[in-house]
Amino acid sequence: MKKILIVLLALVLAGSLFTMTGCKKDGGEIIVFTNAFFAPFEYYDGTDIVGVDIDIMNMVGKDMGKTVKYENKDFGTLIDYVSDGQLCDCSAAGFTITDERAEKVNFSMTYYTSIQYVIVAKNAMTVNTANDDAECFYWSQLANKEIGVQLDTTGNIYVDGEIEGWEEDEPGELTGTNATCTEYEDAQLAYAALKAGQIDCVVVDELPAKFLIKNDTTTYEAYPLYYNADTATLEEYGIAVNKNQPELLAAINKVLQGLIQDVDDNNNNGIQRLVMKHFNLIG
Repeated sequence: MKKILIVLLALVLAGSLFTMTGCKKDGGEIIVFTNAFFAPFEYYDGTDIVGVDIDIMNMVGKDMGKTVKYENKDFGTLIDYVSDGQLCDCSAAGFTITDERAEKVNFSMTYYTSIQYVIVAKNAMTVNTANDDAECFYWSQLANKEIGVQLDTTGNIYVDGEIEGWEEDEPGELTGTNATCTEYEDAQLAYAALKAGQIDCVVVDELPAKFLIKNDTTTYEAYPLYYNADTATLEEYGIAVNKNQPELLAAINKVLQGLIQDVDDNNNNGIQRLVMKHFNLIG
């Protein structure tokens, strides 16, 4: 089923998704579009956009001697903004790298591997143990549930595909089970709906899931989503760069490579330490 995700992503991303607004770029700036509701990678601290991706791009700006500016946009518009290249140079937004997206933009090297998670009320579902010893939920456990997702994310595509059936000869795990998919503009709104009792669970990437429940762990829990005891919903993150920006792409990859190779005594690389910082685990 996972292999069909790429086909569906092509349909989601097809066509123009935005209307051009704003000013032309300045050559001394790097304009980064993001969706600032995907903590810890990007989120608001007051009126400032902060996060792991923001820290990375600030390092890129310093390395290139340029000012970095950030604008919050709807997630579903970001790839097309980058592809067009008139108003932004790149997008850092916890993007899963796919072939279809790569037809429109260049992606940086992979800097984080994620997995889809399910957030539910404590003890609302039985926690399984996969063959890799990970505690997890299975797709079959989402039958008959109202599932909240962030619009246009891979979690959205996964859930829609499972409910509707990926293709005739490979029906989704949730086909015909009365499971429903409710889309929200961001993961925070989906989580708020869960807490309000409006939906049964939220499907979202690993770290945003952990970030959302970090102050609510006595009431809510989150575990990885597996197809079965052998198969998890894995995906890799990259930063999306306009195809006419090879210098910027090289600078981003240089910074990412440096962070990945910078392993401390606890075996945490620079990316992992940024994640820990935004979880307030280190100063």
